[in-house]
Amino acid sequence: MTDATPARALPVLVDQVGRARIGDPPGPAPRSAPLYVQGGLVLVDPFAPDLAPYAEVDAGEGEGAWLSLAYGEDVARGVRAARREAARAPSATQDPGGPGVVRRRALWRPGPLHTPLARLAVLTWLTRWAPFPLSPALVDIEAGTLLAALGDVVEDAEDTARTLLTRRADELAAIAADVLDRGVLPGERWVAGVLHDALVSTVHLAEDLPLAPRLRALGDRAGLAAGDGGAPDAMDSALRRLIEHVPAYEGGVERATNWHTADVDWAQVPPHVVAGHEGAVRWRRHGDGIEVGVDAADPSAAGAGEERLAFRVYAPAHPLPVAIGTLKPGAASWHGSARFREPVDTDRLHVDVYHPAWAGPVRSGSGAARAAAERQAARDLLVLRTHLAREDRRQLVRWAEIVGADGAARLTRVEGELGADPLAARLRGLAGAALACGEGTAPDPALPRLTSPEWKPTLAEWSRLRPLLPR
Repeated sequence: MTDATPARALPVLVDQVGRARIGDPPGPAPRSAPLYVQGGLVLVDPFAPDLAPYAEVDAGEGEGAWLSLAYGEDVARGVRAARREAARAPSATQDPGGPGVVRRRALWRPGPLHTPLARLAVLTWLTRWAPFPLSPALVDIEAGTLLAALGDVVEDAEDTARTLLTRRADELAAIAADVLDRGVLPGERWVAGVLHDALVSTVHLAEDLPLAPRLRALGDRAGLAAGDGGAPDAMDSALRRLIEHVPAYEGGVERATNWHTADVDWAQVPPHVVAGHEGAVRWRRHGDGIEVGVDAADPSAAGAGEERLAFRVYAPAHPLPVAIGTLKPGAASWHGSARFREPVDTDRLHVDVYHPAWAGPVRSGSGAARAAAERQAARDLLVLRTHLAREDRRQLVRWAEIVGADGAARLTRVEGELGADPLAARLRGLAGAALACGEGTAPDPALPRLTSPEWKPTLAEWSRLRPLLPR
C-alpha cells in the first residue's frame, strides 16, 4: 500500500559559512527521532515519518552529496544555490536567524533513500520510547538491513550493518527458515521482503561467513515469497485469524490505600527498566523520612541489579530536594528510603525517580503534566501503529475519536504556561488521518499518509502480533 507523496515547499536556511537547516524542527524528544548522517543530523517526526524530516547540515558536507537521495534534487539544488548566495552576502546583513543567513524555499520530492532513512530513525526511536521492550534480535536485523541501504547517508553505515547482521546471522537463518516453512500469507509478504533484504545484505557484507550458503539459499526463497514488491498486499482472512490482539501497553495497577502514587518521567530513566504504566511509583511517610517503591518493567529487570536508580523529593517553596535516596533492586521492584532534611508537608511532595546518567531538570507542576502527556502520546502512537499493522479500520476510527478528544487536549491544557507544543497539532492531525483511513475517505494532503511505506510496522512490532522468532 503506497501513495505518491505530493511535493511540498520546505524552508531552507543557510548561513555565511555554509551551514544549512532544512525543514521545520519537530521539537524535542519524544517529538523527534534523531539520526546522525554524514555531515549533519536529521530529525524524523515519529508521529509523521512520511513527511519531510528536519536536517542540519554542516558546511563541511560540501555540495550535499546525499541530499538529493533523501530530499530530492530540488532541495539539494536549493541548498547549493543558497550556499553560493550566502558566501557572497555582506557580513553586516542582519537576519533573525543570524548574520548573513539566506532564506529560500525548495520543493521536497523525497528521494529513494527517504523511506529507509525514516524507518531507521523510527526504529531507533521505538527502542527508546515504546512502552514495551522490542526483540533485540529483530531490531538488529532490521537496523542492519536499513543501514546497508544507507551507505551514502549514514556515517560508517556499512561497517555498522556488517556488525549487526553478522552478530545475528544464526538467528536470522532460524527466523527466515521458520517464517518460510510455515508459509507467508497475503498481508505479510513485506515480512518476506525484509528478510530477503537482510539475508542478501548479510551475505554481501560478510561473504566468508560459514552460514553464507544457507543464507543465500534462504534469500532466494524469501525473494520468491515476497513476490512483486509493488503488488497490493492486503491482509486476508487467514492471516486475520492468526493475529491475536496484543495490547500495546498495560494500564495502571491497584495500590494499597496507605501509599501515595507518582509517575516516572521517561526522559529521566533508561528505556524498559521501569514499568511503562502510570503510577509506577509508590511512596509513603516513614518516621521522619520517606519510603519509595518503583515497579520494574519485569521481575528480572529489578533483580538483575544492573541499573542504578535513585529518587529525589521536592516540596513547595523548596528549590532544592528535601530528600535524596537510592533505590535497591528487589524481586519485582526497587525500594529505598531517605530522611527529610527539614519538616515538610507530606501531602504535597513531588517524588522524581531518575538514573544518574539520564538525570535532567526535574519536571513538576505544568512540566509534569506535559511529561505525562508525552508518555500518553507515545502510548497512543504505538496503539495506532498496531491498528495500522492489523489493518483494523474499526479500531482506527475509535482511536481517532479517543485521541482527537483527549490526547491533544492533554498537551493543550499546559500550553498557556509552557508555550505552544507542535505535538498537540500533530496528534490532532493524526486523529484526522486515522479517521480518514478507517472510513476509507481521502485524507487531507497536509496530514500524515498512514498508507505510506514509512508507516509499515517494524519486524519487532509485527512479532508481537504474529511471533517471528522460532519457538
